[in-house]
Amino acid sequence: MFTKIRLLAATMTLAALMPLAATHAATPDSGLLITQVTGSKWQVRLIAGATTPQRFAGSFTASSGVNSMSTIKLETGDVVRINAERNLEVSFDASVNSFDGAYFWTPQTSQICVRNTGGTDTKVYLGASLADATEVSLPLNLQGEDPCGILPPKGPYVTDRKFNPGHYTVLLRGQNGLKFMNDALRPGNVGLVKRYTWRKLEPTQGGYDFSAIVADLNWARSYGQQIIVMIEDKTFSAEDPAPAYLAGISKPNRIGGYTMLRWHPTYTDRWKALVAALGARFDSHPNFEGIATQETSLGLEGAELSAYAYTPEKYRDAYIEQFESGLASMPKSRIFWYQNFLLGNQSYIGQVAKAVGPKGLVMAGPDVLPDKQDLVKQSYPFYATYKGWMHMGIQIEGICYKHPHATAGYSTKYWTPDELFAYARDKLYANYVFWVRIPTASPTDSYDWYDALPVIEANPVFTPQW
Repeated sequence: MFTKIRLLAATMTLAALMPLAATHAATPDSGLLITQVTGSKWQVRLIAGATTPQRFAGSFTASSGVNSMSTIKLETGDVVRINAERNLEVSFDASVNSFDGAYFWTPQTSQICVRNTGGTDTKVYLGASLADATEVSLPLNLQGEDPCGILPPKGPYVTDRKFNPGHYTVLLRGQNGLKFMNDALRPGNVGLVKRYTWRKLEPTQGGYDFSAIVADLNWARSYGQQIIVMIEDKTFSAEDPAPAYLAGISKPNRIGGYTMLRWHPTYTDRWKALVAALGARFDSHPNFEGIATQETSLGLEGAELSAYAYTPEKYRDAYIEQFESGLASMPKSRIFWYQNFLLGNQSYIGQVAKAVGPKGLVMAGPDVLPDKQDLVKQSYPFYATYKGWMHMGIQIEGICYKHPHATAGYSTKYWTPDELFAYARDKLYANYVFWVRIPTASPTDSYDWYDALPVIEANPVFTPQW
């Protein structure tokens, strides 16, 4: 399905393969130099010239994993490691007239994506030496068709679907009644994200019960609000979200709930049927913004994955098939895809976004956690890659209201609602911000939904800061 392009040698001309590359006008004396030594062996060196020390922190995400690595002349504080996902992470500080480096090995067929995770402006080059190197931009596809999901800087937004961006309140379990819905009628709030288990929407195979959605949309029409229907196929408590006839493809997860097997062909067929029924009933309703999925993280143990033949390719392809069908079934509405981690190949999130994003998919996510490094390194870069190509959304939930600052320079212990909103708008390019209705701060010196209300009121209209 995916054509793979290999770099034949480190010294060959790369302009044809790397559209982001541009030859540096003068011979540089500093920067990060990446060299393909052999088909499976790579060298990365941070070189500092005679005047300025250099710093670089980044990741090399290989679709087949990094098999091994070795270091070259590291200084105190430098880090080179293979993480749990078998990708290479590096953090180099090179003093004047020195260099730090490493070798790593990955199968020749592996797709490799390089990202800067340290926020520095260090220049990056490809070549055997700086004297003949080609300057490139990150994120960068080292090898493979599109492992980073890199697209042109601005793509074709879908303009003929509903688009009511802004602030939405997310109601949790036990908050479905009118008391909580009416409490969300605050200045600046555009609508609600409401959760409906698949079991309640389809009690029997092909027998749909949309009465709760009908009631919620009647309320929304009365108050000029939008409704996003989140289909729950994963739970965080003992309740199984699957209809009884799909119980065989719903399994206990690590967090005390259940996760349905989203890559299973029966899941795909029945999900498409459910969304087709929702589209037939509600697509033309002006207050129905669309549907939302739950996070891509499965939370399943290895035994369950093996027993049901999980592969990241099956998961990727199932998403693409489901979303293409769902968007065709709802030609006026949206699908909000909550992505965070795709087990086995994180780059496939980019491939799903590339395949379906321009058709009306909204890239969303479950958490605004600016100091949570696995999200910063693995999930958030997709927002930067796809800004201008598709619309974006992000959720601020319970854990976000008590997210501590990891660095100095802030006047508060936790990220404030105002800071979280600014990060969502300016760093994650959000058109939609989903605020989970947490009524009471815990710990007591952190924040809750009521602390977010002034931010929502002060920013009723906002534009992502590209």
